[in-house]
Amino acid sequence: MTAAAFEGIHLVMLPATLTRARRVVILAAAALAIVDLIALILLVSGAQNRVWVGFRVIRVRDVAGAALVGAVLCGIVMLLEWQRRAIRYAALVAAAAVVALAMANATASSRRAFPIGDLALLESYTLMATQRKLVVGPYSRYGWHHPGPLYFWIAAPFYAFAKFKTSGIHVAVQCINASSLLIAAWIAARFASPALVATIFVAIVGYLWRAWRLFVSLWNPHVPILPTIALTFVCAAIACGEVGLIPLAAFLASFIAQTSVGLLPCAAGLCLIAIFSAAAQSRRERGVWMEAGTRRAIHRTAWLLILLWSGPIADQIVNSPGNLRQTALFFFGESHERPALGNAFVAWADNTTGTFLPGFEFDGGGPFIPSRESWPLVAAVLQLILLASSIVWFRAKGRRFDAAFAGVVLAALTIGFWSISRVVGLIPAYGIVWITGIGVLATATLCAAGIGLFTGRFVPLDRPARATATICSIFLLAYGAIIWQIPTRHPERLSRDERQVIALFDNLREYCERSGTRRPLIRLGPDMWAIAAGLGLQLQLANRDFAVEQGALFLFTNAYAANGTEDAVITIAPESLHRELVARPGNVVVASVDSVYLDAVPIPPYANR
Repeated sequence: MTAAAFEGIHLVMLPATLTRARRVVILAAAALAIVDLIALILLVSGAQNRVWVGFRVIRVRDVAGAALVGAVLCGIVMLLEWQRRAIRYAALVAAAAVVALAMANATASSRRAFPIGDLALLESYTLMATQRKLVVGPYSRYGWHHPGPLYFWIAAPFYAFAKFKTSGIHVAVQCINASSLLIAAWIAARFASPALVATIFVAIVGYLWRAWRLFVSLWNPHVPILPTIALTFVCAAIACGEVGLIPLAAFLASFIAQTSVGLLPCAAGLCLIAIFSAAAQSRRERGVWMEAGTRRAIHRTAWLLILLWSGPIADQIVNSPGNLRQTALFFFGESHERPALGNAFVAWADNTTGTFLPGFEFDGGGPFIPSRESWPLVAAVLQLILLASSIVWFRAKGRRFDAAFAGVVLAALTIGFWSISRVVGLIPAYGIVWITGIGVLATATLCAAGIGLFTGRFVPLDRPARATATICSIFLLAYGAIIWQIPTRHPERLSRDERQVIALFDNLREYCERSGTRRPLIRLGPDMWAIAAGLGLQLQLANRDFAVEQGALFLFTNAYAANGTEDAVITIAPESLHRELVARPGNVVVASVDSVYLDAVPIPPYANR
């Protein structure tokens, strides 16, 4: 046999050898990644202090290094099996799980926080979710709860992995935000024009930088902002015929509505508009309103909605009148004072263009305070007019997704104005700040239209999967770079409020042990709800049973309703009320910290009969 023949055989056998070697590498990396993930779960959950993986022992202190190895292994599998979508997505999910576990474990070493007010109640609800006691959402200023606990159900595993510390909820919020941004980037990378992708990237990065406080906040009015941005992209894709995304839209809309009911009209409205647009397009192009794929997607969505809303449904079945009925009666069965249309318009315009206002407050509570500038009133209306014109122009240029996205953003801004006009009482600044995110998208869309108008052409959209992955990675790296620089850890020194809560809790625990009190009834003095929330959270973390008075049940949920077994009344009182209570017979002063008093009155056994 000649040398040339030997060389030919070698060249033929080489690809087969490389294929076998590639399969061996993939199987080895996948097996090691699975072992690494199982070891991390065992260590982070506390089930094991050390895990033997065949060639070494992994301990709790090694979690960060093991997570890095696991992420690299998942990356190898994803790159080598890029053509197989299922394996690629499985590797991506596994890598995200490894990183999330490592982050949760890292937060477990941070110091414990002692929050008060809203943050204490949000942590209390998350703790109840880990105990499978929660079927309602965050409390509302109107005396009922937001529809469902989906936010707390998602945060519960992170909170438990972080050993029941507030920092675990921070990790959950960052995962929610990063996932929402990834969804938005993925849709934009697949369907949007290059100009729209570029302007959206610049706009979102600028928004994250300008309003960073929103994205490190645990407060439920702030958490749904990035998911709402993601929903606009998903609904635009559905309107273009991507009906397989309907379940994803249902999930995002359910999360948004359950976390802050003020966003329910926007979330539901965008989903309905998108589905109707997809059906109309199918009717126009194929002669049927719903194809088989659409029917399957809606069928899956129906079952998903039953699962996502199982908490509110269970609460409605078990309790009377039930939170869903209370919420419906509030909005549809009662008459309320609404803001003047002019005030609603000013609030809407200021938030639509809020990112460009130098004095705009992104983290404030209380009523909305209009800016001193008058140009937002003109700019907001002009934005609506130009968005409507952009829809027509995008369609004329054949950019279906860009046109659909402009339409969804226009609908979101319109629904936002209607929502502000339906607010009960004063317009809360924190309740309408989500409109700033939609305003940023509107600005990006108009900039994309302007680029196309002045350049006179569109670059053809034909991106391979690797380009889509690259665009998504750029979005996530930008988000991570911004969030990484923001301090989210609690300072090492305790704040005044934290010292106050600790002192009150220590004194109350000592009193309960000394007097034999097993289930105190907590009563709130004037303006004492924030301290009561912090004290109640510490009682929950210490596994101390307690009840709260009827007027405070909407803060703590019905799980802490009085049931007749209470053996002492503990009043959290300011100094004025304390002077009245201390003169009553049987009153015991439990604690006095910074003009906040705990007064106790034992309840005789026969009083509860």
